[in-house]
Amino acid sequence: MRRATAWLGLAAVALGAAGCIDDLPSGVRIERPRVLAVRVRIDGEPQRAQPRPGETITLRWLTAPEGGAWTGALTACVAAPGNTGLPRCMGEPFAIAPPGPPSARPTFTLTMPEDAAGEVLIGGVLCEGGTPALPEDGLPTCEGESATTELVTFDLSLATDQPPNRHPSWDDETFMLDGVTWTAPDDPPATGCAEAAGGAALPRVPRRGEEEPSAVRFSSSPDDREAFEELVYGDPPSIEEMREELLVSHVATAGLFSRLSTEVFDDDAPAPEVSWRHPDAEDVPDDGLTVRFWFVVRDGRGGMDWVERAACVVP
Repeated sequence: MRRATAWLGLAAVALGAAGCIDDLPSGVRIERPRVLAVRVRIDGEPQRAQPRPGETITLRWLTAPEGGAWTGALTACVAAPGNTGLPRCMGEPFAIAPPGPPSARPTFTLTMPEDAAGEVLIGGVLCEGGTPALPEDGLPTCEGESATTELVTFDLSLATDQPPNRHPSWDDETFMLDGVTWTAPDDPPATGCAEAAGGAALPRVPRRGEEEPSAVRFSSSPDDREAFEELVYGDPPSIEEMREELLVSHVATAGLFSRLSTEVFDDDAPAPEVSWRHPDAEDVPDDGLTVRFWFVVRDGRGGMDWVERAACVVP
């Protein structure tokens, strides 16, 4: 148990937050299996992001691209209080998930302690094509010649006497690609997409040069930006009402987004838009290139949601 506590703290040094994608090329293209985000699911209340003491939750990790064989080793502890520095455990872990069978959709189910308060710190390693290894010293790793290692940590705030935070939702939002409605993919072909392309779920995109990127636009609902109270340090300290700011990350398997993320903080602003540069000509076969996209929205308080899109780029 002491070893699990130690490597949980080290994992926080390496990553800091689940779904960190700072080391992607320009932050926006997926070239190997990745962990992009994690979402809390509470039985009976899937939109609530903050569990209460004693509740059982399931963490679902978003991995990309789909179809990988992921195995994880994770642990959870009550976080030590503190406003600065790296997150640390307050005592021994209350839940440990040893390596299990590989899964394309890794999850971690755990029950919050009855007397827990504040934050829970969850961390460890997820391996694609490998086996988690927990050394006596140093960071967890994945064993296997072609294994992908993803260190993950997640700070989970427990519900208080304030209204619990809810996840933002993509369900009622609209996505558009080059001004045309863009819906979730059904089952896009891995290769040779040109013959099947042409609908809202798999738009046909004639490849254009770097100076003519596609425009991706998405809507945002004001009710996804909840109000909450926060302690503001000063002389004297005060409790002030804040409003969530949303951060949207966007990644793709080919091409290049113009930036890593998009902020949403003004209800009266136009619908957010980000440019996506098409793949190079030599990367687009005659029968088309299927490009997968993932959009992850975070509210800064542990709530998140994600959607996937696909497009067929043709010469």
